[in-house]
Amino acid sequence: MLRKKREYVCENGTPGREATEIDLTPPKGFCLHKELMDNLDLTGWYGQLAHRHEQDKLGWDGTPMYEFSEFGLCKPLLDPQKIDHMMCRDEIVRECKTNVELEIAQHNNRIVLSIDPACPDAILYSEIMKAIKTIKDRIIRSINTTAWTEHRILALYDLKLMGYDLSNERKQLAAWLFPEIQKPKARGDKFDKAKKYLDGAISSLDIMRAQSQVKTPT
Repeated sequence: MLRKKREYVCENGTPGREATEIDLTPPKGFCLHKELMDNLDLTGWYGQLAHRHEQDKLGWDGTPMYEFSEFGLCKPLLDPQKIDHMMCRDEIVRECKTNVELEIAQHNNRIVLSIDPACPDAILYSEIMKAIKTIKDRIIRSINTTAWTEHRILALYDLKLMGYDLSNERKQLAAWLFPEIQKPKARGDKFDKAKKYLDGAISSLDIMRAQSQVKTPT
């Protein structure tokens, strides 16, 4: 069965799509964050993305966590480090000493093991690794933030939080995000990649939190 060729007609009756009018002036308060992203380590990336992610969730589900301010007023809790601490997930390894701590660990999707402290280290390590390998869909990967910087995903997330539709307003947003690219197609292609990198970064927040907690020996 042959499909009918789709035809587009402009308002004046001529064939083709209407040209999308592009405003080259970005919205007030919009920033590309070039210098910021150039100087972020993994902890910084986690803080920036997790903070925006909390704002994003606040916008659609209306159930943020709250804290009391110094004046006794209740305000949304958006700081990712404070949220992690409140949820008892700001440590890579945490000993569960009570039933409540065990419940919190399970709520945070932590691997909970019962360990015999009398077991020799060599055997203990081997058995722990066996238990970890049985966990299905466990993802272990390093985080490469270079592409995130090149594709300005923090600025892209800001546009989303401002209420712009990343799909339906693609051409306009691409012009604000990559003003140095003159060709619309190349600009749009890079914008599409930026969306994929942003989605990947958000899905990696748990991994980023864990890896950013590892202290490099000095």
